[in-house]
Amino acid sequence: MERYEIETFLTLAEDLHFRIGGVLFERSSRRVALTPVGRRLRDDLLPAYVQIQRAFSTATATCEGISGVLRVGFTAPWSGELILRAAVASPPATPVAPSSFRK
Repeated sequence: MERYEIETFLTLAEDLHFRIGGVLFERSSRRVALTPVGRRLRDDLLPAYVQIQRAFSTATATCEGISGVLRVGFTAPWSGELILRAAVASPPATPVAPSSFRK
């Protein structure tokens, strides 16, 4: 993480602290940790954040003409294991193109 990213994060965290009226982080010279209020806020915001990211990815992929489902078939068990390992190890071609695997 770059220094400017940390500074931006801490500035935003201070602003949120005043808006919410509670402490979101516990800071020491060695570490920063979420308080129970901070963890709750993170847990409540995370699903919406993921959905917003997915919406932007979908819109971008649609503009690039990427859509559909990638279907991968195999007959031998060893080839299925190899395909699954490759799929896990490789980033997806697009974050919105679902994949389905069938024996």
